[in-house]
Amino acid sequence: MRNIKKEYKKYVVLYFIIYIVVNLTIVIMKYNLINVQTISVLKENQYIIKPIYTIISLPVLSILGLVILNFMPSNIKEIIIFRKLNNVLPSYRWQKYIADKDNRINVKLLNKKYGKNLSEQKQHDLWYKAYQRCKSDEVILESQKEYLFSRDLCMTTVLIIPIIVIIYILGKVCLNLEIYFLIINIIILLLLYIILDIVSINSANRFICNVLLLDSSLENKK
Repeated sequence: MRNIKKEYKKYVVLYFIIYIVVNLTIVIMKYNLINVQTISVLKENQYIIKPIYTIISLPVLSILGLVILNFMPSNIKEIIIFRKLNNVLPSYRWQKYIADKDNRINVKLLNKKYGKNLSEQKQHDLWYKAYQRCKSDEVILESQKEYLFSRDLCMTTVLIIPIIVIIYILGKVCLNLEIYFLIINIIILLLLYIILDIVSINSANRFICNVLLLDSSLENKK
């Protein structure tokens, strides 16, 4: 069976690395930390500097990215994404709020198959049983991957914020870094969070509906 998390994890780590490297580069260029003299030293010692950079810099950022990616448990991620404390996943609310918004789904047929006015717990239980029946289907795997990918991108964005704060504090102490560096980053990260949160919710709803659609089609074929 495919390991869908392994398929997208490297892209989340790459997103983290690019964001941090871009900000570090901005600070370096802003305060002229790499001047002619520094470049000359780097050139003279390139056979020492390059291996150190290769061995330490990118691997350390990659490891930090993986730590960030796996820092939060899934239930905490879902609370932040869906902003609910109980019955967080949309599988608890597919009958009333999700299925009727997908024009591919015949709500009457779903109600006939599963029943009407189901409790949230019953909705989730029925959906999860349907998911177990078709979880190996490529359509379901792809839609699940899209949801998990967008969810982890969103959470990585949230967890970049304290790292940017640390960079700002260190930059403030060592270089008198201006406050607008922090303000601009917070605004960018909040906008990214809002966008990725919307994408995550839409991907989750599509995943829920794809399971219901496939399960219904399998039932009709019997």
